[in-house]
Amino acid sequence: MSDKTSDVIVVGAGIIGCATAYYLAKKGVSVTVLEADEVIGNGGSTRNGGGVCQSGRDPRELPLAMYAVKNLWPTLSEELGADVEYCQGGNLRLGKTERYLEILRGLHDKAVTLGLDMRMIDGDEVRAINPYLSEEVIGASWCPTDGHANPLKATYAYCTAARRLGAPSLRREPSGQRRQGVDERRLGAGLYRRAELNRERPLPDLRRHDQGEHDAPVLLAQELLCAPAVAILFVTISICLITYFSGDSSDAISFLILVVTVLWLVSYIFADTDVLVLRRRFPKAPRAFKVPGGPVIPVIGIAGTVFMIANISSDPAEAVAIWILAAVIFLALNVYSFFWIKYKMRMPVFKPVPIPEVLAMENDLYYEIRHRHGIWR
Repeated sequence: MSDKTSDVIVVGAGIIGCATAYYLAKKGVSVTVLEADEVIGNGGSTRNGGGVCQSGRDPRELPLAMYAVKNLWPTLSEELGADVEYCQGGNLRLGKTERYLEILRGLHDKAVTLGLDMRMIDGDEVRAINPYLSEEVIGASWCPTDGHANPLKATYAYCTAARRLGAPSLRREPSGQRRQGVDERRLGAGLYRRAELNRERPLPDLRRHDQGEHDAPVLLAQELLCAPAVAILFVTISICLITYFSGDSSDAISFLILVVTVLWLVSYIFADTDVLVLRRRFPKAPRAFKVPGGPVIPVIGIAGTVFMIANISSDPAEAVAIWILAAVIFLALNVYSFFWIKYKMRMPVFKPVPIPEVLAMENDLYYEIRHRHGIWR
């Protein structure tokens, strides 16, 4: 079959078009994807929040969404050979009035009859999941199996996977151009392609949003005074002071390096312990990477780290001095952390933070919203 002949022509290289091309190529069907733009996904596929949702769906499409969440999305990154950043963290649909709660209950009742794990919750349960929601929220629907992914990465992953299976490279075709010898039973993928095929008037264009950037302003003062910057400043001043008072003695510098090494090793012990505790308490929590071998590797790592701390120096007296100074610095950092968390971050010091909130902290928008409410990072 020549490169000008295909069983199927897909018009539009968004996530629907690229996914269609991939699954067709996977079945051995020859497929060509036509795109009017210079880049793929320059429509709805890069102008959305990346929701992988079942709740709120039309009952006619809900079974397909449920099938995808159960059978496609959990292993999609492995199948396509690229991380699509899929995370199954649940989805809240909020209600501030009884009228809107009635709408949510209607959606809930239809979804539950089709077998979706979804329930209505009150305002207190909503804030237990997301503590930063307003008291105006009096209820919500909650679907724990909903999630989100990176739409730009998913679109590109489908495109490259289709090419690996032999699908021809994308061909740029001017919008509205008609080709001779093309069966009109082609697939239009996306809003603009649907309008092109059906002669409908498309919606106005939207400003493109780059997935790698955020519109939120950079809070320079906040960044300069954040914990990592203070830690770097503390270490720099400590090195300068010890160098000055020790008369440039190499022994003093070596001693300081060993003290810092102990602090670094202790942080690794805490990190490995966190992995063990969190894995046991939240076995189904989403994670970017899962350590192979269960608890074996973290336990071995903790044991090896303790051994290195115990043998940090061949001189017993120097080893004791290193441990003491490291303990003093560690205590000072803990006091600093206490005041930072309690009075700057305005968070409870000894109260566990819910997993969804911890995941939200990976997004810069989390800190922007806190800053707007007068809460520091």
